[in-house]
Amino acid sequence: MDARIIKTKKAIKEAFLDLRKKQPLEKIRVKEICEIAIINKTTFYKYYQDVFDLSDKLENECLDRCQLDVESISALFSDPMAFIKGAPAFESNEDLKILFRGRENLLIEKIKARLFSLYETDKLSTAERIKLYFIVNGGMDTLQQLTTKGISKEEIEAVIAELILKL
Repeated sequence: MDARIIKTKKAIKEAFLDLRKKQPLEKIRVKEICEIAIINKTTFYKYYQDVFDLSDKLENECLDRCQLDVESISALFSDPMAFIKGAPAFESNEDLKILFRGRENLLIEKIKARLFSLYETDKLSTAERIKLYFIVNGGMDTLQQLTTKGISKEEIEAVIAELILKL
């Protein structure tokens, strides 16, 4: 890729993240991004349809990088605790926190979709497919619900891993 394109996209990303730290996605305008990135609107629209398209692409790039950090991705069924311990890549990513601020449910849905795409194949039996959906939906929802009720994340993860092994 041309160095100018890389530089321009980086400027757009940095401008967007700077704005996103301060305000919700719905309030950000292309004009603001262009002013901060020192580009014109035509340049912005050459790469992105609108602010929501930019956000979606940045979210997916960020999730791609996090997914690569989860070395134990294949351990979901065989060693669920190793899989769960590999997930902090999502938690420690500052860009993810900024991009999904106020939209945490969207983050969870995107993570679920990625997990399903990694594991769900035509080779899965009906029982395995049910197990996959039960683990992903149940685990993510349980973690989200119970961390707000004062139960430690570590305790929830340990019980989820134990339950997965029993399935």
